[in-house]
Amino acid sequence: MKRLLLSTLAILAIAGTTAGSAMAQWGYSGMTHKKNCHCSMNNSMNKNDMQNQSSMNSMNSMNSMNSMKPKREMKTMSSTESMTIAEVAMSKPQFSTLVTALKAAGLAEMFMQPGNYTVFAPTNDAFAALPSGTLEKLLMPENVEQLRDLLKYHVMNGRTLSTDLTMGKTVMAPTLEGSKASVMRDASGNVTIDDASVTMANVKTKNGVIHAIDEVIMPSM
Repeated sequence: MKRLLLSTLAILAIAGTTAGSAMAQWGYSGMTHKKNCHCSMNNSMNKNDMQNQSSMNSMNSMNSMNSMKPKREMKTMSSTESMTIAEVAMSKPQFSTLVTALKAAGLAEMFMQPGNYTVFAPTNDAFAALPSGTLEKLLMPENVEQLRDLLKYHVMNGRTLSTDLTMGKTVMAPTLEGSKASVMRDASGNVTIDDASVTMANVKTKNGVIHAIDEVIMPSM
């Protein structure tokens, strides 16, 4: 019995030692697994943080590049470019006498139609500067041909802007009346036609261009 008891105690001691070793081993292994999982999660989180930071940097870089790009300016049409010469003349109070003369001469319709004209348009003040009674006489029905020739002398075929003229050079430009007018642009950029000065240049229209002048010019007789 004594031997049997000692043998039993010995077996229990061995079993306890073995169990302790196994528990120690499992405990160690479990801590290692926990530590490895924690490191893996940290690495994954760090990787995601780096990707997010990289995306934010890319977006900031794109925004910075976009802010550096020059903004495109929309090109707009002049308010007169969609209008005909006749419509522009009728819309400007300073050309009311010219409009009256064009209607009396039967030329208003021509400037409402498609075409390409350069008009040196006398202002109301230019007509008012004519000798007393001249305009009234020209507007009489029996003088319609004379009035028509006078007005045609202020018109040329094609579009000619002031910038198309060479500075300091005089050009003898053919008019619709048939004779030529002397057109010149001086060193300062001022334009004259015969004895009249251009007071407002390059009014672009759908069927030509208008230059306002301060005198009524007369064809050579």
